[in-house]
Amino acid sequence: MKDSGYLVNEWAKQRATIKWLLSKVYNNRIPENVIEPFYKDHDNQEHLKPPLVHSLASSELYCMALGNIYSDPNYHNLNHWGVIQALNKKGVTVNDPSVTETVLIQTTPLKLSAHMTIMEAIMTLYAKEVATPNRVMAAIQRLNHVPHRTPIVMPEDHERAILLWVNRTVEALKQRISSSQT
Repeated sequence: MKDSGYLVNEWAKQRATIKWLLSKVYNNRIPENVIEPFYKDHDNQEHLKPPLVHSLASSELYCMALGNIYSDPNYHNLNHWGVIQALNKKGVTVNDPSVTETVLIQTTPLKLSAHMTIMEAIMTLYAKEVATPNRVMAAIQRLNHVPHRTPIVMPEDHERAILLWVNRTVEALKQRISSSQT
């Protein structure tokens, strides 16, 4: 049995991931009726709102998110398998064998773990598109007033690029705090 801390973390991850997806679907202008994607039933249990359940099961939210990320309406008419293939073509593989079209179209109950796999893949794709090594290097160079102890080496992938950016931004913040205190 999973402890309550694990369940709270899992619930928070699901909530944050769904809210992130909605921010991409609606270009950061989420409609009032889904700003809070969950509702509580009479037993005080939280559930995803029915319109969101159906939009996930139809792949509509995934298509809208991809369409907005790439500014391409051709993503708007894909089924789940088409979304998975689009992710694969962009270099993000969905390897979970339990994620199938049949599982993803279920609404009662919604297989949120399968949908989390798709949402996390879209998040990875977005990170790869936004945090390219060249973009990160350009951002770091704008922090050029920070003396670096080690030379900056071009990161190999988006994960290393993000880590490099975080580390250099923290260095810049420390430098700014240090210089403001003197």
